[in-house]
Amino acid sequence: MDILEFRPRQRRTYLIWAGASTCVVLLAALGVAIAPHVPGGWTGLLFLPGGVALVLAPITFNGAIGRTVLSDRGILTGGIVRRRARWSEVSGIDTEGVQGRSDHGTRVRIRLKSGTSFSLAAPLDMPDGQDPEFASKVGRIEAYWYARRNHTV
Repeated sequence: MDILEFRPRQRRTYLIWAGASTCVVLLAALGVAIAPHVPGGWTGLLFLPGGVALVLAPITFNGAIGRTVLSDRGILTGGIVRRRARWSEVSGIDTEGVQGRSDHGTRVRIRLKSGTSFSLAAPLDMPDGQDPEFASKVGRIEAYWYARRNHTV
């Protein structure tokens, strides 16, 4: 069985952000825990960055562990939340623009015969981690699908 796997080129950046966010959440929790024992009440200021980091940490961690696996059975993608589809269910593979911080990037979208679609966790071509091999990776995914779309294992 021939298996292809893709991971985001930005994985290291996502891991750094996930680690930093987790540290901020822990510092905020510590600040809230010691707040009653510290005069002046300044530890309450840690609540806001801690709340933002609490949202940011799982999102960046999900990006760090995200991957796409192609096998004879179908396609599996995602991080914490995963999506899968058999090749016989796929009606098309497209690229779509997504808005980044200061520029826009590109990701791969899988269209299903049922009318629904989902984005792949990898490959990605984003401003914060451009992938010079993005087009060839998309071509490999399309070729993999073309070779297997009428066959179900």
